[in-house]
Amino acid sequence: MNDLFIKADGSMVAVKPQNAKTGYSLNDLYTMLNCSMVEVVYPKNPPKEIKNPIMICDEEGLIGEPKPYNHVASVIAGFSIVGDVLLCASKNFK
Repeated sequence: MNDLFIKADGSMVAVKPQNAKTGYSLNDLYTMLNCSMVEVVYPKNPPKEIKNPIMICDEEGLIGEPKPYNHVASVIAGFSIVGDVLLCASKNFK
């Protein structure tokens, strides 16, 4: 299964890293999530199709101008998440 880019509006897009060997770079994530610092979250309710899933989100999403609540990501994480997130296999983030 592809990784999932989950937007704050609830829409989801299947994505893959540009380079399967190296996975997502920090610069890829900063651009994708529109942030300058990322946080890795271990979701409590992940889809079974993604092996060893992690959720990558904006570490500073509540600081400054708050980002919108992400209901879909919050359900998967098991706690409140704001902004866009990437749900991916842990092997894709090194």
